[in-house]
Amino acid sequence: KELSPENAASAFKTVRDTVAGFESMRFLPMLTYQWGALDGPKALEFMKDLGGRDNMFNSAATLAGFASADPEAAKKWLGENGSAENRWIFDRALVTGLARNDFESASAYVMQLDPKERGGYVEVLAEQKIRDGISAAADWALGLEDASMKASALQRVADQYTRQDPAQAAAWIKDHADAEYAKEAVGTVARQYAEKDPKSAMSWAASLPAGASQNEAYGRVFREWGRSDPT
Repeated sequence: KELSPENAASAFKTVRDTVAGFESMRFLPMLTYQWGALDGPKALEFMKDLGGRDNMFNSAATLAGFASADPEAAKKWLGENGSAENRWIFDRALVTGLARNDFESASAYVMQLDPKERGGYVEVLAEQKIRDGISAAADWALGLEDASMKASALQRVADQYTRQDPAQAAAWIKDHADAEYAKEAVGTVARQYAEKDPKSAMSWAASLPAGASQNEAYGRVFREWGRSDPT
């Protein structure tokens, strides 16, 4: 709460020098995101001196914060500093920051990327939509026109939906189970449903229309059921 452009570098060094392992992965991205929102250019310049993976991953979190506060400046920075090595993680960070404050802008940015790559970024959009409620996220995912984006979005929404209410999620995805774009989402629901109630999950899998999605569901259910009750 007290982070400022003046003390951010000192705070970063303190956390980096005194916190290790999982705790470091928890706290440093939170700090660098906030630093990026406060003073993106200075924070990103600081990260350059870290070198290697530390530079890449801390810069990504910083860029996300920068994009949440000043999208156009963040896009400009990425255009001048992105490389083949870091482009994927930096694009993802940019979409994350944009989506938190301007979802439409984030969606537009993803749509201008190579069609073969869009699916990898759509889960960031899905995570933001899920914050608006699972029903809104499900409607948004089903409304996507790009096939790879729709498949990725549905899978991410299905994952969260099943955590909240497996039976309801299973009923929801069943209505779309005969579509190719829903195959992975069906598999995600099957796996998580089987973790909680394998017999109900198996009955649900049997009720799906015959085809690739049902085969995927059977495979996921048997795998999870086999772990919990092989006999």
